[in-house]
Amino acid sequence: MSLSEFGQLIPWIFLLVIVYILSRMAIQWRMKRAFLYLLRDLEKKEAFNPSSAVNLPYAKKSLMQIGFRDFKPKVLEDLVANGIVGRTSEGKYYLIKRMNNIQ
Repeated sequence: MSLSEFGQLIPWIFLLVIVYILSRMAIQWRMKRAFLYLLRDLEKKEAFNPSSAVNLPYAKKSLMQIGFRDFKPKVLEDLVANGIVGRTSEGKYYLIKRMNNIQ
């Protein structure tokens, strides 16, 4: 590989790195939106303890989803693992920690 061929590859490598970084940022943005949506949904449904827990239709992953990837099941799983959202034995969800001033 000559120096001129390598010089032609540099812009393509740079473009590939930029596309990778932008895709990571887009995924992070969509996960944050799913996080906020879940918290607001549980607050709107007033699910603050096990007795007021609610079923969430997006709690399970859909096998036949068409379109963009849905991050809500993964985010909900992470919220339960981190103790922000609780899960009852019936599979219902409730908010353990209220997040004030969510942006």
